[in-house]
Amino acid sequence: MKIYNHRIELIIDQPSQQAKSKAPLNLKKQLADAGIPVEAITKKSVKLPKNKRPLSKAMPGTINEKLYVKTGIRDVEMNPWDVAHDASKANWCTNRFY
Repeated sequence: MKIYNHRIELIIDQPSQQAKSKAPLNLKKQLADAGIPVEAITKKSVKLPKNKRPLSKAMPGTINEKLYVKTGIRDVEMNPWDVAHDASKANWCTNRFY
């Protein structure tokens, strides 16, 4: 049974090209400009399961950090897919959503 009226959360791959850029990523401002209020942004690095880890030690066993964005929009107000598409229209549209 699905429970409704929860805040929409976006899981976003952190952009790799931003590390080379001199300007820091201001995700909260970019989402606010797109009309999406943000409550919290957290970072988590994801570890691969043992059967998917690389065989050589030269390659890291972790994936890029993911940004977990908790929005101020409830799922009864707007479809979560519509929020993801609106967020992708912001300046950092090269990121992937999960």
